[in-house]
Amino acid sequence: MQNGRTILLITIILSLSGPSIHAREIRGDYKRESEARIRYLASKRDIPAIYLIGIRNHRAAIPVLQQLAATPVPPASESDMAYPYRSANYAAKAILTRMGVHDYFDEFVVQLSTSDPLWKQEVMDYLGFTGDKRAIKYLGPLLENDTSVSISEDRPGRTFSGVAAEALSDIVQPARMKELRKLNPRPHPFSDEWKQWWKENKDKYQ
Repeated sequence: MQNGRTILLITIILSLSGPSIHAREIRGDYKRESEARIRYLASKRDIPAIYLIGIRNHRAAIPVLQQLAATPVPPASESDMAYPYRSANYAAKAILTRMGVHDYFDEFVVQLSTSDPLWKQEVMDYLGFTGDKRAIKYLGPLLENDTSVSISEDRPGRTFSGVAAEALSDIVQPARMKELRKLNPRPHPFSDEWKQWWKENKDKYQ
């Protein structure tokens, strides 16, 4: 049971640790997918497909997102399946918030106080995917946290500052950051730049 839980968790985190929401749109696996195919993949809890619905403002897929958002999540203590269900549930809520269909923002803020560092980083991703500027005051302070959360002993994890930088880039300057990533394709670039940005702008958001 524990091994299955670990594999599922790693799969989820890896799906979230790649390119940002903007880069996902041009990823080879999805570039030529039809809207019907994206809807189908999203219904199967495919996280990048869920994000693509938001990027493309694919309104016909809203019922799929609403169903995912309404699906009860099994308690983590009872089922390994809690992890993909939970990720799809919150990814759908993030995109519904982004598309202005329903406002789940306060729910993400509550989840941000979790004591589980991996889940905290995932929630930070979702805050970025909402595109909601209310998230800035919660993400900005995390730029100062350079703690790395490892998925396994032999695989380095993401830092909180790196995740916060990615999330902020999806909210504050998505077009500019998309261009910059073409020049520097690191998974989580520009942490130092964002730290400086927060130092200069935090009074506007606190």
